[in-house]
Amino acid sequence: MAKPRIAHVIPIIKLPKKFDFFDYRVPDGMTVVPGQIVNVPFRKSHIYALVWNVDEKSEITLRKTKEIKNIAYENFLALHHLKLIEWMSEYYFHSPSLIVRSILPKIPKQKKIISEHSEITLPPKKAEIKNKTSVKYFQKNDKVLFIGNIHEFALETTRKNMKNNEQTLVLFPEFGLAENFFQKLSESLVGANALLISGSLTKSQWYEYWIQTLSGKADVIIGTRSAVFFPFASLGAIVIAQEENENHKQWDQNPRYNAKDVALKISELTSSPIALGSVAPLITTYSKTLKDFTLAQEDDFPVAEYEIADMRDEKHYKNFSPISSRVQSILRETDTPILLVVQKKGYSTSVLCADCGSVSECPKCHNTLRYYDDRPGENLACHFCGFRQTLDASCKKCRGTRYKFVGSGTQKVANELKKYIPDNAFARIDSDAINEDFDSIYSDFCAKKIRAIVATPAFLDSMLFKKHPDMHAALISADALLSIPDIFAAEKLWQTLRKILYVSKTATIQTYKPEHDIFSRLSDMHAFYLSELRKRKEFSYPPYSRLIKIITQSPNSETADSDSQSVLSAIQEKIQDIPDITAFGPITPYEEKIRGSYRRHILVKLLKRTSDASSVVFALPNSVLVDVDPIQVL
Repeated sequence: MAKPRIAHVIPIIKLPKKFDFFDYRVPDGMTVVPGQIVNVPFRKSHIYALVWNVDEKSEITLRKTKEIKNIAYENFLALHHLKLIEWMSEYYFHSPSLIVRSILPKIPKQKKIISEHSEITLPPKKAEIKNKTSVKYFQKNDKVLFIGNIHEFALETTRKNMKNNEQTLVLFPEFGLAENFFQKLSESLVGANALLISGSLTKSQWYEYWIQTLSGKADVIIGTRSAVFFPFASLGAIVIAQEENENHKQWDQNPRYNAKDVALKISELTSSPIALGSVAPLITTYSKTLKDFTLAQEDDFPVAEYEIADMRDEKHYKNFSPISSRVQSILRETDTPILLVVQKKGYSTSVLCADCGSVSECPKCHNTLRYYDDRPGENLACHFCGFRQTLDASCKKCRGTRYKFVGSGTQKVANELKKYIPDNAFARIDSDAINEDFDSIYSDFCAKKIRAIVATPAFLDSMLFKKHPDMHAALISADALLSIPDIFAAEKLWQTLRKILYVSKTATIQTYKPEHDIFSRLSDMHAFYLSELRKRKEFSYPPYSRLIKIITQSPNSETADSDSQSVLSAIQEKIQDIPDITAFGPITPYEEKIRGSYRRHILVKLLKRTSDASSVVFALPNSVLVDVDPIQVL
């Protein structure tokens, strides 16, 4: 008797992380191969499933093995997708089912076998590209870290790939940046079939773009992180803009993947060249140039002339404004356009009682409330859960009536500008200025219709490709990040500083710590990175280790500590015989309460990046969240 053919499939439904493959019998006469989408009975219904592999002579008994109903899609994935799914499942500690659901578009329901796209054929896996003649930095190396504006590089790469009948993937951290590049490419490469991928696409549009990419009809895919999963028929190159930007990582839902790391894996699987672009790359990315990445830089890379304003001296001038005397003189004595960068939005970062010192907190999530003096009704706001309230006439704790407004937000700095700029000829840009058109504000700024802009550092990303030739920029408080006890704090300040020096002609950096070594290295990128790498190596931080943040969730603050301590104890018991894995915590994060649950963080450190932590992670309760390569510790 012939042995049955058994297909190992991944159901395209939500399943716990411990589940991976399910077995189904292949009916006689049906040709089933890996990568197909099939219809299978599952519990009391029928669902779609991805064929992972087929055992032609299985030892599995047929008695309880259900049969595949039909083949829904013959070709739906690119050649690299199966290996990518396997890698993501292992790297991010999630079931292949979850990874598959994250990658695939919504599949239209069909009543019979699909022949509609049967003409789609995938080319054989292409050989490694050795002769790259059209793009300067891809001539000899497949991996490039490009310091500067990568737009022209991406355009030239796309042009070269189109001549070779190859496709290009260009990723941006934000849709607005992707949209701007899409418009620029459409004007520069007339006739290119460019697809702009965004969350606003309907399910049918997403599916249509997926098929266009798979069939090779799309020349270039431009979008944010989810575009990395599109099924390229012949991928010629990957370009990632602003690789340091946190928005490349999915942080709020599983799987918490980083599109840059996924793109690097796709580059490896497809032998496609990849370029990471940044004005201020991550330390872990820079470290790659010490191994297998080529370092390239924009011609005549601009670094503005800058000065350090020691805010400790301001008291001698009886200046208690958040704006230094030096910046005030520029505002008073010149007509220079000026950008003031403030780390926080709002009027003040916090409000505290001058009598007892208690801080106004959000009753829902216990985060510090920020104060707005232009909101007479609800002038206190939580920027995490959206809670708003009016500042009480007296302190709830001691009934004192004296308040102290601590820190400087965008609104407070904007109010100070009224003293120097007549007719309020300035604009404030942060996420609260939702009624303002960012592009029109910046156009007015360049046309000298407004004198100044007050903005958070996020606005710098939009300015990287629209630099003002005569602008002076001022970082109001460089110390806001240096005071945060996070291993990534100095790196984030460095990125803000470098972007300021890139977009401006001259700059002022205000700080109470002018002796900090980060300021002395602003003109020497390599000195900063090598110094930080030495520190990280000493304490075994990435790239010399791998971090996994375990997030516990509890119904109240009292049980959060005990619950997280129990999880930590379970982890420590698991790793006691594994010398290359350590764990510490629990840590109370800044945003302690999220979506009704109180959180604690536990950090698991893999001293060897290849260490296997699966036995640790998969033993955790399902309520625990797992964040591999976190972008922040707190």
